[in-house]
Amino acid sequence: MASELTGWRSEYEWLAEGSQVVQQQTVRTWWAARQHSFKVEGRHEPTFHAKQRTLPSMEYTRNGFTVNKGRLLLAKCQPIPVVWSRDLPSTPTSVRVYRDAVGDWWASFVVRREPEQFPVADAAIGVDWGVR
Repeated sequence: MASELTGWRSEYEWLAEGSQVVQQQTVRTWWAARQHSFKVEGRHEPTFHAKQRTLPSMEYTRNGFTVNKGRLLLAKCQPIPVVWSRDLPSTPTSVRVYRDAVGDWWASFVVRREPEQFPVADAAIGVDWGVR
């Protein structure tokens, strides 16, 4: 499927204008969902959602973005200034850029972290949520 993308990009001008990294990742995500649908009993093949009902989301792998001087540089896009909630603990391996229902854009980075050792608790408490 991903190999056909190259042919489609040369055939359709509108497809060639977009980032190939995002298009390849979309095909990979769809293929993984399709393969998973056949493994789980009762699942159906994935379908595309209406443009009006879904929020835009794009996933960029390592080759499709860079982080430089507080800006996010996406493939075939202008540099985007980012308001950081915290420093990244390591170099990101991928980023998902998405828009929420309010219209704000967000970037979610995948990074590697070392596991933290929490102190051993010498006491415990219980909270009754009233759930049955």
